[in-house]
Amino acid sequence: MKILLSLVSVLLFSSFAFAQSATTYSAANVATTSVLLKGHVDPGSGTFYSVEFEWSLNSDFSNSSTHAADEGSTFSSPSDISYNLTGLNPNTVYFFRVKVGYSTANGGGITASSKNFTTTSATVPTVVIGNDFTDITSDAARNTDNDATADGGSDISDKGLVYATHTTPDISDNVLSVASGLGKYNGNLSGLSQLSHYYARAYATNSTGTGYSSEKSFYTLASTNAAIDSMVSPSSGKLTIYFNAGTGDGCMIYIRQGSSITDDPGQGTTYTANTSFGSGSDLGNSTYVVYDGSAKSNSVTVSNLDDSQNYYVKTASYGGSGSSTVYDKSASQQNTNDDSNLPVEFIAFSASQDDQGVKLLWTTATETNNNYFAVERSIDNSQFFTIGKVQGAGNSNRLRNYMFQDEKLLQQVCYYRIKQVDFDGKDSYSKTVSLIPQTNKLGIALILQTDNQIQIQLKNHLQAIHFQLYDMAARLIIDQHYSANDRSITIDRNKLAKGIYFIRIVDDNESISRKILN
Repeated sequence: MKILLSLVSVLLFSSFAFAQSATTYSAANVATTSVLLKGHVDPGSGTFYSVEFEWSLNSDFSNSSTHAADEGSTFSSPSDISYNLTGLNPNTVYFFRVKVGYSTANGGGITASSKNFTTTSATVPTVVIGNDFTDITSDAARNTDNDATADGGSDISDKGLVYATHTTPDISDNVLSVASGLGKYNGNLSGLSQLSHYYARAYATNSTGTGYSSEKSFYTLASTNAAIDSMVSPSSGKLTIYFNAGTGDGCMIYIRQGSSITDDPGQGTTYTANTSFGSGSDLGNSTYVVYDGSAKSNSVTVSNLDDSQNYYVKTASYGGSGSSTVYDKSASQQNTNDDSNLPVEFIAFSASQDDQGVKLLWTTATETNNNYFAVERSIDNSQFFTIGKVQGAGNSNRLRNYMFQDEKLLQQVCYYRIKQVDFDGKDSYSKTVSLIPQTNKLGIALILQTDNQIQIQLKNHLQAIHFQLYDMAARLIIDQHYSANDRSITIDRNKLAKGIYFIRIVDDNESISRKILN
């Protein structure tokens, strides 16, 4: 009897001494592409080796994957274990369990019961627009520090800026594609229209859709802003202003007595002009509008002035009308005390690019003892060289027009001025004008649609290009490369479903985007 009791005691002691277990806990921190797997192991009085988590898309754990728990530690005491699993698919059911590969207690392994979880659905990315737009010209603008801050649980395939002349632009409007993935990026817009109010938003696209930021807006300048050429007083109390109206739909001239102009026209606002000083709209601080028209006049005579006072004068080209009026306020102001007392009175001088090079035009109101004009050019606005001569009129008290053709168009900014030379050798100078040569830019000349084809004809196509076609869901439908010799792109309409598509054409320097309808 004593022997039997001793044997039972030994067996019971051995059973409790070596009791071991593995348990799968419910998953925690379930997200779109990640989860925290949790479990518990108890090796009894033995040691567990090769403790790992196993997971699969299938409940029978076929095609499963594994990873060591707590980076492969051995376990000699009861322990909670975990593993942060990433790289999962959104909105997907996964099965997982704890496995022990080897135990010193029995030399074998243990597989715990399984649990499952479902990853959350992906959302559109979160993107924040960056700084206000700067470096604004008639056709370009830039901003910095746009930021795709969250991918919504799915990789960001594209991000950039969308922009239009209406509010809340989206990818059906103008698109500047910049990059992919999370992080900051800058936007350099080009091909804009002069004197326009643009709205822009940052965007980012993943497999779920496109997310947008709040919007910022800016106003483009005129290609050539209105400018004052000269001012003369034809009689007491009057001032005749000669000006270049610029390239806008019209231009405005406004005057202030005694002090510099500090108030410009407000965007989206219209005003009333009156050539009698003090009778037109007041922009603020007694700054009165004396001219506001689209007749492309080159002079206006203002009355009701005090001959003892100095007047400041400024111009602004504008585009649009009513609440859509956009003003270019970048012109410099001049004052009536600026009197150079030149023997030749220049009232206009301009430079423009044409098929033969650069055409220089200037007009004089009066000439005294004028022998000739020397045309000078510079590339740094400092050192000028004579490139030609034009005979003067000697003495004249009427308007005279002159022209000189510079047949050498330089591929950089050029500065021009006219040197007037008297018969006695004395000289004086006109104002300096500049010209930025217009380089060829990649563009679309024509989009031609027939019953079976869409043909895109290119212009200024000087290098290899990359062509892409996207549908409304931002799925890439066509991705092709063309050589510099290809002048058109043909799309088979029969292979496309009906709807709206977006084309994107990229070369080494720039990209253009357009919307088409099949």
